[in-house]
Amino acid sequence: MSLKLMKLNVFYGDTKHGNVVDCDSFEDAEKLIRESAGKGFANIVLNDKKYPQMQIKINGDLAFVMYDGAVGECIKEFDDCADDDADDDVKADMYYNDNFYFPSWFSRGKYDKLVKFLAGRFKKLRATEAHCIIMWEQAIECVKQFYINKSRSESIKWERII
Repeated sequence: MSLKLMKLNVFYGDTKHGNVVDCDSFEDAEKLIRESAGKGFANIVLNDKKYPQMQIKINGDLAFVMYDGAVGECIKEFDDCADDDADDDVKADMYYNDNFYFPSWFSRGKYDKLVKFLAGRFKKLRATEAHCIIMWEQAIECVKQFYINKSRSESIKWERII
C-alpha cells in the first residue's frame, strides 16, 4: 500500500507550539501515536495540507478523534447560524480563513465517564463527553484509514457536529 507523506503536529501540553513530524508511512505515525499514549496527555493533528485533517486527543489509553473535511466539503451557508456565544476554542475549531465552515465529525464511543483532554492552545485540560471517547487502539485504525484515503474511518461511529 503506497501512502503519501503526512505531517503530524504533536502537542504534549508543555510547549506553546507543537512539534511537527513528517511521517512518510502509517507505521511511522502509529509508532509516534503509541509513544504519545505513553506520555499521558497528547494532541496530534494529521494532515498533508490544511484540510482534510484528523485530530487525535489522547489521555492514556483513551482517545477522542475529530475529523475536519476538505475544502470541497465546506458549507458557507452555516455562516448565518454561527454560535456567537461559543467560546474562542470552539470557534477556532469551526472557522477557516475564508469564513467557511468545514463539516466536522467527532468519534462516538461507549465510555461511561467524562474524560479530560488537552484543549485550547493545548496547555489546559477540558472534559470531553463520555459518548465521544474511544480506545486509542481504535484511534490508530482511524489514522490508518486517513492515511489511505484522507477520509473518516468506517471502523468507528461518528457524530457530525457541523
